[in-house]
Amino acid sequence: MIGRSAVPKQSYIESINQMNTFISAWKGHPGLVGDVQLGQTIISTIVEYEAKRRSIKERTRVVIHRYAGPDDGKISLDERGKLVVEKYHLDFHPRWQAYSFIPADKSLRITGESDKMGGAYAVNLTPTSP
Repeated sequence: MIGRSAVPKQSYIESINQMNTFISAWKGHPGLVGDVQLGQTIISTIVEYEAKRRSIKERTRVVIHRYAGPDDGKISLDERGKLVVEKYHLDFHPRWQAYSFIPADKSLRITGESDKMGGAYAVNLTPTSP
């Protein structure tokens, strides 16, 4: 279960660095597509969402906004199956959540806290084939 210690205190820049490490680790992966014109990286992932009120594992598309001014570092999950905005946060920003690259499986872990999720939550993103 997720506890308060699951939400690290780190800077916006540290989260951006962790996100960039994640993208670099998967560079060349067939499920990762970069759109320089739009400033986005799009990747097919397995999303594992853990929270006090609910948990889910779902395959979906993730859009990472890069070089986009105030949206730089924003991560958006597409709705899919039971992964819907009414039940889960689908947009994340390094100003409000912490991003951590996990070298063991090259995943990106997003942690935060909210009333909607019943307190602390964690989201793991692991790329998969498209």
